[in-house]
Amino acid sequence: MVRGAAEIFSKHVLSMGGFGACARMLKIPKGTLWNYKKRDSVPVEIMDKLGINIPENVYVGAKRDTVNIPRIIKLDENLLRLIGLYLAEGYARKKKGSLYQIGIAGERNKALIKSTVRSVFGINPGESRHIVIISSRVIYELFTRLGCGAGAHEKRMPAFALSLPEGKLRYLLQGYFTGDGSVSISSTLEVNCTSVSTMLLKDIEFLLSRLGIRVSWYHDDRIVSSGTVAQFYAKKGRTIRAKSSKLRIYGSHAKRFCETVGFLGEKHAAAIRALKGWREGRERYETFDGCRKIKVRRREFVLNSDPVYSLTVDASHNLLVSNTFAYQCDGDGDALMLLMDGLLNFSKSYLPSSRGGLMDAPLVLATNIDPHEIDKESHNVDVSFHYPLEFYEATLRHAAPKEVESLMRTVGSLLGKPEQYEGFGFTHDTADISEGVKRTSYATLGSMQEKVDAQFALGEKLRSVDTSDLAARVIEKHFLPDMIGNLKKFSTQEVRCTKCGAKYRRVPLAGACKCGNKLILTVSEGSVKKYFDMATSIAEKYGVSEYMRQRLNLLHKAADTIFQKQAAAKKCTISDFL
Repeated sequence: MVRGAAEIFSKHVLSMGGFGACARMLKIPKGTLWNYKKRDSVPVEIMDKLGINIPENVYVGAKRDTVNIPRIIKLDENLLRLIGLYLAEGYARKKKGSLYQIGIAGERNKALIKSTVRSVFGINPGESRHIVIISSRVIYELFTRLGCGAGAHEKRMPAFALSLPEGKLRYLLQGYFTGDGSVSISSTLEVNCTSVSTMLLKDIEFLLSRLGIRVSWYHDDRIVSSGTVAQFYAKKGRTIRAKSSKLRIYGSHAKRFCETVGFLGEKHAAAIRALKGWREGRERYETFDGCRKIKVRRREFVLNSDPVYSLTVDASHNLLVSNTFAYQCDGDGDALMLLMDGLLNFSKSYLPSSRGGLMDAPLVLATNIDPHEIDKESHNVDVSFHYPLEFYEATLRHAAPKEVESLMRTVGSLLGKPEQYEGFGFTHDTADISEGVKRTSYATLGSMQEKVDAQFALGEKLRSVDTSDLAARVIEKHFLPDMIGNLKKFSTQEVRCTKCGAKYRRVPLAGACKCGNKLILTVSEGSVKKYFDMATSIAEKYGVSEYMRQRLNLLHKAADTIFQKQAAAKKCTISDFL
């Protein structure tokens, strides 16, 4: 819900004819639309359908949720620290009904968490014992949709965090280690953190490596012997094991962490005291040029006279060199999915018996693809990075495609060359191949009149569209088949009982159903005539051919002949003919 935009919403509605006109367009009660304005809480879908640009300074809320948060929240140190605290000690919970909660545990950090929540969202969170609680669906959706995870085992760093600038990265790590980390000094300075989510710790290891901080791993599998969980299972005569992993940072790397990332609150003071009492000694691991030396466990020589262009890591197929990941998919995953689609997700029983039923069906699976053998239509796809000026000049005089074929770089022109497999060009960059309109206007617009008006409004703006030809095509390909088909169905229709649902090819002599209830038509006059006015209006406005006008007139006359007779007919019985 959009809140704080009542004035803008009201002005826009009045400019469109008032609340009554907009309610009819949206097909909702006028009172509902008025309530949106009165409560200053408007659904985003309504704002979109009315074409209202949502201002940046409004608030976002949810139905039956009193919490409002700013539409735009800066990705500053407070938000990053809050995300880190949530990853360390938080959870997301949803119950049946309308209960959505975000909880962040931390008895010693309670004041810090509450002040951070106020700074980010401008709300006062609740608390229960040692847990800070935010009851809001909007904030619940924010944390879950970021991909932070709802429970401890599902926790992951949000995808955007992996590419954060180092200046902001420290705030995220600072929040996490404040919630779930510790600093101590014994034989050496140590900073560590523990989690049951191994993937979360791998994300943290990667982020720390970007700051030049090296970690060591420690895995624990122990029996839980104390606490509420242990007592619960002890009553049942059972024990429970807890598996967790720990990241440990030692020596100079722990010092670097404290100086570049650090902690908040009490742990910050503890880190300062630990740094004062630590004296740098010999590194636990040998290093060379800033990199840690790893002991070689096995050495094997593989003789090959061919050049080496790819290193394969069998376990993960991922290679990390100088903080750069190389993923070795090489299309294997795509090929496997296509093969599974043909083998597991297909049956000839799915194919329709109509013409074209075999189109795109995986009846033949080929391991090698010859570009010469694929559909000829694909050979006409252009693969240029830009179009020459001559191409645009040709479009102004509506040149035939054959005239400009020599100007374009197409797939067909590359067949038999190395370029047929690579180097395909494109004219417009995109950050995400899935960006764009998720739903077409045909789905979002309501009535057929709205859809036709939108189509012709666009056609009038495009120089390449002949609106007269467009009108003729819409009438011939859409309206005429629909009206002619419904007129035929009306003449050969069945009648149906409104009570028992029985259908009759002809009306019984009694004029009623066997159950005694009345009969009604299954095809109404309205379904036959629903496009008559629209088609006539388009034909007159855009000047279609005389032939098309005559077709519409003949269809009008045929319909009027049937329905005029029907209107003039009177009810009679058999005795009237005796």
